[in-house]
Amino acid sequence: MYTINPHHLVIFQAIAESGSVSRGAERVFISQPAASAQLRDLEREIGLPLFHRLPRGVALTQAGEMLYEHTRKSQSDLKQTLRALYDLQGLQRGQLSIGASLTTGNYYLPQVAARFSARYPNIHLDMTIANSASVCTGVLEGRFEVGFTEGEAPGDDLYYEAVYVEHLCIIASPSNEINKLRAATPQDLDRLKWIVREAGSGTRAVVENSFASISVKMQIALTLGSTEAIKRAVGASDLVAVVSRAAAAPELEAGMLREVACSNLSLSRTFWLVLSETWKPGPAAQIFASAVREAWVVA
Repeated sequence: MYTINPHHLVIFQAIAESGSVSRGAERVFISQPAASAQLRDLEREIGLPLFHRLPRGVALTQAGEMLYEHTRKSQSDLKQTLRALYDLQGLQRGQLSIGASLTTGNYYLPQVAARFSARYPNIHLDMTIANSASVCTGVLEGRFEVGFTEGEAPGDDLYYEAVYVEHLCIIASPSNEINKLRAATPQDLDRLKWIVREAGSGTRAVVENSFASISVKMQIALTLGSTEAIKRAVGASDLVAVVSRAAAAPELEAGMLREVACSNLSLSRTFWLVLSETWKPGPAAQIFASAVREAWVVA
C-alpha cells in the first residue's frame, strides 16, 4: 500500500506539465533543489522512476504518465467539490476559473471581468488565455468552469451557445502595393504572402474556410501565436493577414495599417460560450455567463 504525500503530487504535476524541474518549482513557488528532493522522495515512495532526465528538461516514463493522468483527474474532482462547497456560501467567497481564446480574452472579456470582480470582490476570477482548442480541452477536463472560444463551433461533448458575431479584416502595411487596388479580387489574394495564427486558432479556421469558399489558396509565409505579433509583423513587411477589426482599430485609425477590401469575401466569426455537458456550472459561472450575454449582443 502506497502512502504518498499529497504535496509531492502537486509538485509532480507541475513538473509534468511544464516539462522541467525548474519551471515546475516556479509554478509551486519553491526552489529547484527542494522540488528535486521531493520528486526523489515521491519516486522512492512509489519505487519506480517517473521521469526520464533529458539534456533539457524531463519527460514522463510509462509510470509517470499513469500517475499524471490519475493526479490530474483527482485535482479536477477536488476543484469541482470545492466549487460546490463555495456555492453553498452564496458567492461570499470562492474561485471561478475561465478559459478564453486570445481575441475574446484580450479584447472583449476584460471589461466584463472587471465589472464582475467589482460586484463580487470575494470571488477570485482566474482567466487563462489560450487558443480555442486548448480552451475546449480545459472545459472538458474540468480545469475551466466556463470557456469562451471563437470561430468554428466546439465539439459534440460540450454545450455551446453563440453569444457574439465579430467582423474580421485583411490588413497590410501602408507601403504594400495591394493598397493601390480599390478592391482586391480572389486572384489578387492568391498572389499575396500571408501571416496566419497557429493550428487550433479560431481565427485561422474561419480564415481558411472563408478563403476556400472563394477558391483562394493562401501562401503562408509566417505563423505567429498572437494578434499583436501579427500586427507588428504586417506593419514591418509586405506580408498580409486577417485579424479582428476591433483588435486592429487603433493601428487602422493611426494610419499604421491599412484595411484591404475584397469583393465576394465575407469575414466574420462567432464567439461561443462553452460549458461542460457532464456537470452543471456553479452560481458564479452562471452569473458571469449572464454578464457576458448582456454585454455582447449577437449581431
